[in-house]
Amino acid sequence: MEAEAASLFTVASIIGSRAASILLVVDNLVDDAVMDFDKDYEARMAVAIDIAARALAKTNDLRPHAR
Repeated sequence: MEAEAASLFTVASIIGSRAASILLVVDNLVDDAVMDFDKDYEARMAVAIDIAARALAKTNDLRPHAR
């Protein structure tokens, strides 16, 4: 479970800044599946970082009120 991003977004909103959070799912509580860190971690993080970088590039082109 995650709670730190909520604080990050709250502070960013108060000071008029932007914030982002990248989360990587490592466990599935429904079927008890657990990620194999040695095998999957780097590849999954690379995908998450790529998605975040593309999203950031798109939002940088938006006007401030459209963000």
